[in-house]
Amino acid sequence: MAYEKIGRTRVVTHLFDAARRLQGQNADQVLMLRAQRRDDGSRSFRLEAGEALQTSFGADLYAEVFGPDESGPSCQSALSAWQWA
Repeated sequence: MAYEKIGRTRVVTHLFDAARRLQGQNADQVLMLRAQRRDDGSRSFRLEAGEALQTSFGADLYAEVFGPDESGPSCQSALSAWQWA
């Protein structure tokens, strides 16, 4: 049975490896979008075309919402430990 393309699929992921794998398999058919970050680190709340980045920008939001955690490891070190566990 022959299959025919009938639509588009949109995938949202925060998993770097999954995004890279998807892009590598169908590079000519995949449009990767990511959140735009200005040179000073601030957000524009816009999407831009670009490859997935192997970094997390959530640590600054965490600190803004919950405040810096002086009693334990930083959010960034916790994210790094989780990523490589």
